[in-house]
Amino acid sequence: MLKPQMIALCAVATLAACSSTPPQVSRGQRVEPRPVEYTQPANATPAHTERLTLRGDANFETNSATLTASAVIALDRLIEGTRHITIDSISIAGYTDASGSDTHNQELSEQRALSVAKYLAVHGMRTHGSVRVDGFGKANPIASNATAEGRAQNRRVEIVLNEQKVKSQ
Repeated sequence: MLKPQMIALCAVATLAACSSTPPQVSRGQRVEPRPVEYTQPANATPAHTERLTLRGDANFETNSATLTASAVIALDRLIEGTRHITIDSISIAGYTDASGSDTHNQELSEQRALSVAKYLAVHGMRTHGSVRVDGFGKANPIASNATAEGRAQNRRVEIVLNEQKVKSQ
């Protein structure tokens, strides 16, 4: 069952991705997403999935959801690479390592995922469908939390784009 704050985060991300002017919202504020009309282009090819993972400390300031310069570069490349692609939906998932309290890790993972969603929306990433933003805290580690290197790998934000390519005319 989704917590009310997660529903609000998902709604904020959906609204931000679908509107031409990014909303001014604060964490935990409830917003209603506006529906987007979408007609699949006649020259679209079957959908496939594109993935980008922002890994480790190089992408966020320590214990913060502030994007670093290297994260901005990676996100700008992603945005530019999708200019001629119809994106059906976006899923953004934040994760932390096992250091710190469960509550803190959950909040930090949510904030980082939301930071990425807001950046993508403000800088031109558009979707014709939904944007889902989730924070999973220390769940689903991809490496051991017993080493500094493993913890760095577990601190990540995964972006999944479900897209339809539009053939050039």
